[in-house]
Amino acid sequence: MIKHKLIDKGSVAHALISSVHEPNVLIPVKVTIKDIKFDEYNPTYLVKIVKFYDNINFLKKYFIGNSFSNSFGKKPRPFWIPEDIKTVQKLENYLNKEDSRFYVVVDSIHTVRYKNELEDLFNKIQDFLILRNITELKELTTRGLYSGGYKYNTQIEFLSSLRNMLIGKIVDMKVTWDEFTKRL
Repeated sequence: MIKHKLIDKGSVAHALISSVHEPNVLIPVKVTIKDIKFDEYNPTYLVKIVKFYDNINFLKKYFIGNSFSNSFGKKPRPFWIPEDIKTVQKLENYLNKEDSRFYVVVDSIHTVRYKNELEDLFNKIQDFLILRNITELKELTTRGLYSGGYKYNTQIEFLSSLRNMLIGKIVDMKVTWDEFTKRL
């Protein structure tokens, strides 16, 4: 049973896209819904990108040359985009030519109608990914046998260094340090 609102074909929406090789790198975009494939639990949209919200350096690293699912039921493939594209505006213009068929398949749970909803969704997912990576970093740097340059003898030592780096951000989030470390 579908538990979220669907967006009509032809509508303008906002989505988080990701390549098959970098699934945890989400690229927020404005899109036009071209088609919908219904599924009992999680429909998918075939979308055409209208606008990017990231800078060109980020897009060159994580969008250009990476493989995206661009049709229902077909293998993902990379977009062949000329190397001379130097700005986001030129990339958007290239993708939106009249005869262009640069489409991406997106899960409906990563697609929302309004930009403020996209920002909320993106921030929640990014916070989760950042906390997960901090937890992984804590585990990697405090392993017993590890003696490299990033070694911390205890998790308390790691958390003390982390506190020095993040204390201003923790205050901005209006949580205590103990509440923050319980998430790790």
